[in-house]
Amino acid sequence: MCLLAVPFCLLLFLIDNFTIAVTVLFFYDLLCLGYYAPVMSMIQATVEPENKGAAIGAFGFVNNYTQALVSLLIGFLVQKYSLGDS
Repeated sequence: MCLLAVPFCLLLFLIDNFTIAVTVLFFYDLLCLGYYAPVMSMIQATVEPENKGAAIGAFGFVNNYTQALVSLLIGFLVQKYSLGDS
């Protein structure tokens, strides 16, 4: 994940304006998720054919797990500092 991912996610959770939140989501996808296609290309180019499925599955698992943990962390921060609507 890029260094901008956490600030973008915080903005997504803390902004009440839908239009601004969608704009932030666009920039999050543009700037922070651009690594996915090159990683898949590198896995397909370097991993042996019998291990490609396992490598792609492992990367997908770790990637999704990390994104879920970041969302959980942001949720804890929002609750701890009472940043959400009560």
